Order: sequence, then structure tokens, then C-alpha cells
Amino acid sequence: NYPSYNTYIVTLQMSNACYETNQTIVINNPPPPLDVVLVAATDSVVCEGESVWLEATGGNFSICYWYLNGDLVPNTTSTLLVETAGGYDVECFMANGQSGQSNTVVVTVHPLPEVTITGLEQSYEQGAPPVPLVGQPVGGVFSGNGVVNGLFDPALAGVGQHWVFYSFTD
Repeated sequence: NYPSYNTYIVTLQMSNACYETNQTIVINNPPPPLDVVLVAATDSVVCEGESVWLEATGGNFSICYWYLNGDLVPNTTSTLLVETAGGYDVECFMANGQSGQSNTVVVTVHPLPEVTITGLEQSYEQGAPPVPLVGQPVGGVFSGNGVVNGLFDPALAGVGQHWVFYSFTD
């Protein structure tokens, strides 16, 4: 238990008939450690190209040191914008000397899936029958002029250049 955050000086003086002793003991009572909590502003699983804010909470910090997998990250504020996968933790200090180390938050970055469309020709005759669309990875959604229920219908699209889109969410 920390009654105060000061330095105490205690002087002991002993004497008897033959000698006298003076001894000074310095007691430096450090401040208690901070309870620094590291929180992610959003989910700590993101897709490549996205980022997540991490924030150290638990005090009015004068400086913080961030670490990624144990290596110092060049930032001294209580928040950090993260785009790289790994384990993040932070050590923060207050002006009165209090400090604390956070928990570790693991940020996972998933690579973007490679999306492809097969089954389309470069051009179609007006009135050609609808063509089934195949997208990889399976489970995405097709859209665009002339696209209905996973089919590209040249007659519905009409004359001209048309884009067919395939969106996949992992």
C-alpha cells in the first residue's frame, strides 16, 4: 500500500556510554503501477489495406511507448493507427512517475482474395441467349447491366460496352 509518493529520510541515532552512531536511510516510496488497458477502436481483424486504432486507457499519460512484437514503434501518444499484423502493447507514463504496461492486443490482417470471373466472351451478338457467370472464390455476388440471377443477358444489356462486376466478401 502506498500512502504517498514521496521520498522519506529516516535518521537513526543510537548512543551509549562508549559510542554514538548516526545512520540515514532513504526510503523512496514509488507511485503504484498504472492499470493501462489497451483497447481496439474496432475489431482487431482487418483486411489488407484497412487499419484499426488502438488506444491506451487508464490515466492522463504524458508519454507512451508502443511495441509491435516486442520492437519499439515510433509513436509516443496514447493512440496508434495500425495497419500491420502482430501483437501490440504499450507502456505509458504520467507526470508524477506512475507507469504501467498494457495487455497485448493481437491485430490480424487478412490478404485480399483474388477474385476472377470466367465464362464471358469479349462480345456477343444482339439477342444472344443469357450466359451463366462463374466467379471465384465461390459465394460472391454479380452485378452490372444485363446481369440477373447469376446470368449475363446480352439482350437485356443492350448495345454498347458493359461492365460485369463480381464482389466477394471473406
